[in-house]
Amino acid sequence: MSRIVRSYLSYTRGESPASPWNLLYPTQFVTRAWMRLRIFLFERGIFTTVEPKLPVVSIGNNSFGGTNKTPMCEYIVRMFHEAGINAGLVSRGYKTKHPEPIWIGQDEDSFRRDIAGDEPLMLAKRLPGVSIVVAKNRVKGVELLSDLGAEIAVTDDTFQHRRMARDVDVVLVDGTCPFGNGRVIPAGLMREPKTAFGRADMVVITKANQITEESVRNTRTELEKYVSPEKIFVAEINYDSWLVYENGSEPVTKPIIEKPKGSYVVFSAIGNPEGFYRYVAGRGITV
Repeated sequence: MSRIVRSYLSYTRGESPASPWNLLYPTQFVTRAWMRLRIFLFERGIFTTVEPKLPVVSIGNNSFGGTNKTPMCEYIVRMFHEAGINAGLVSRGYKTKHPEPIWIGQDEDSFRRDIAGDEPLMLAKRLPGVSIVVAKNRVKGVELLSDLGAEIAVTDDTFQHRRMARDVDVVLVDGTCPFGNGRVIPAGLMREPKTAFGRADMVVITKANQITEESVRNTRTELEKYVSPEKIFVAEINYDSWLVYENGSEPVTKPIIEKPKGSYVVFSAIGNPEGFYRYVAGRGITV
């Protein structure tokens, strides 16, 4: 990551208040104005909201960076299946090049990362038997899920997707960096002003085990300005095993209580990975 990008991320996360990036402060008002106009257009019916073919549980956030949307999607799909409800998942598919909705397993191309995206493929591996659809158009994605026999759709990253109606909006807040510097993009991490939390049916403070109880309370207090207290929940992220790759052989699963020996370089491809790095160091592993 370049020094410029690091500097910008540090500013948006609120870590560098005295930053030359403060010059971006006025730009957030352009974003806010567009958001108000967009809401007005939907409320007046100029932009239409479409009722999908299935009940929809939307999993989203109000900031850029890792809020644990992917593991939360997996968790909720599992809960539905344990309750005997055939839930499917619709994902945007990061950088997918396929113009129409596809489902993982429909053909050989659906297993290509440039077609499906890495997160849908990972979820398909972890949720065997679950219909997982990749679709830029979420409404069409839910239609495909319905055709595949799903009874309910869990949709990933759709809090700002106002075109599709939904039955439940679950909004995740990263406990380690809940609001960044509090400003709206590009002057901050927030996708919308904090007032947007008022649309949520549930707000979940994630990674609560990676921060202090005081930090959880402070985040909850801030959220209660926009959300009823009974709608705010707290979640922890935990790891259950290691996958050990050695000498080109198949990976071996080992329980998380077994500490890997030796020194390691740690890297990741997740948004806001500091919590993961702290977790590894907290396991007593030499990084």
